[in-house]
This record gives sequence, C-alpha cells and structure tokens, in this order.
Amino acid sequence: MMSSQNYAVLFADVAGSSDLYKKIGDERAKEAISSSMRIMESLININAGIVIKTIGDEIMARFDDPNAATAAARAIQQHFEAARGSVAVRVGYHYGPAILENNDVFGDAVNTAARMVAVANPWQIVTSEITVDCLSPENQLYAKRFDYAKIKAFKESVPICLINWEENTGSMTALMPVIKPVNRETSISKITIHVQGTIIAVTPAMTDYTIGRDAECDLVVPSPFASRKHAWIEFRRNKFVLVDHSTNGTWVKTGGEPELFLKREELPLQGKGVISLGEPIANNQNFIIRFDC
Repeated sequence: MMSSQNYAVLFADVAGSSDLYKKIGDERAKEAISSSMRIMESLININAGIVIKTIGDEIMARFDDPNAATAAARAIQQHFEAARGSVAVRVGYHYGPAILENNDVFGDAVNTAARMVAVANPWQIVTSEITVDCLSPENQLYAKRFDYAKIKAFKESVPICLINWEENTGSMTALMPVIKPVNRETSISKITIHVQGTIIAVTPAMTDYTIGRDAECDLVVPSPFASRKHAWIEFRRNKFVLVDHSTNGTWVKTGGEPELFLKREELPLQGKGVISLGEPIANNQNFIIRFDC
C-alpha cells in the first residue's frame, strides 16, 4: 500500500568505521558497530520512530513528528558521549513530503535527509532550516544556522542548521554568521565526465548530479559494488564537489596524486582524474568514471 504525507526521515551512521576496524581489530570493531546499531534502533523506537532499514553502519528511520526526530537525534548523541567509547556517530534528518510504501519511504525528504547526514561531522546533528521551522519553540532553541547547501529538491542553496545536543552549551563551538554563497555560474564552469564511451558535461545548474546503480540517478553505473544512490556532484562556492553516500565507498585519483578513499566524505574535484564506485580503481576498469574539471 502506498501513501504520501510529511515525514521526518533520519539517517545516523557510525563515523570512521573503516578506521575503527584498523584501530581495534575486526572482531571488536564489528561488535562495537553492531552494538551501536542496536542502541540507535532502541533510542529511535523509544522516541516514536520506526526503523526502516539498516545498511552496514547506517540506520534509516522515519517519524511522523519532527520533534520526535529531534529528540531521537539528541538522545543518540548524548548516549555515545556518555559511553565515552570508541564509536562516534553523525546524524542528519529532514521533514518533508515522502511516499510510504511497504514500510519504506521514497522521495525528496529521503534525498534531503541523506544530504544532511553527508554534511554532518562526527558528533554532529544536521538538519534543514525548513525542518527547524516546523519544530516546537523549545526545540528551535537547539538549532543554529551554520551553512548553506545545494539540494536537488530546491532551486537555490538552502540554509542548514546544527542541532545542539550537549547539556553544557558553553562547550559548543561558537558559530559565525553565515552568508549565502554566490556561485559564479559561467559558461566555463563545468566538469566533463567520460564513462563507458559516453561524454557528459555537468554544469552548476545541474544541482546534485547523482551517480549510482539506480535507474533514477543522473548517471547510472551498473557496477554490482555501487550503491543505488552512491554519490553526487554539486557546485558549491565555485567548486565541483564529489559527495560519497555509499555502502562500499568511492576511490578517486587526480593526476599524479595517490588514490584516495572516501566513505561518507566529500572531495573537491580539480583537474583530470578517475572515480571508481565501490572498489579500488585497479579492480574496476569496466566502470571507471573519468573527469576533467
């Protein structure tokens, strides 16, 4: 059965899980991540949320009320701060229209929530100002605008906010007033992509140019190691930025520089290079993406 209404969609993931395996070993890291996922699921349920799915080190949930999503997000960060363990979490959520079908949700609210968690650093909660406007006056006090982001559902860059979860507000980083970025979208601002014999020019107007296995992505890459919506390219502050939001990560090599691995991270693209979704470049010659920025 399918229905459409406003939902608060929340993503929370364990930050730096790859480094955690290196730091404390495979067995301990696996147990730490599994335990963290169970705790997050419990805190979501306690705060009237419904877990939709877990993917690796990430959990996705929906709430009917954005205030409940705010409470769950704050409870998650407060728990891991109190635990003082090796696990750090980042959380992003957004309230808006979504389609509910068989307990899964689809639509712009999901994509925007994914954008929020991609922006968040470890120990942070990020949401859209649109969501903050829907919160109770009490919860609005926790929100501070800290940046702008280009999101596919909106023509212009939109404000995004940090949600304070710390009891001691004096320990928060002071935030400078932010000014909406002005992008110089000239005819020379473009990135050219070469993949499987096809050449595509991505311009600043193509906000959040999505790449992945899903047929709805702007660039479909049918690699079995790519996520459905693996990554996107956006034009931000006069730079093209690659944002990874995948399960397996993204490998990028620019010029003569060493190959870089991104997982829930972003990287400004400069010059010429190659991108590989889900596996190292040497293992993925059939689905290599070449770029010229």
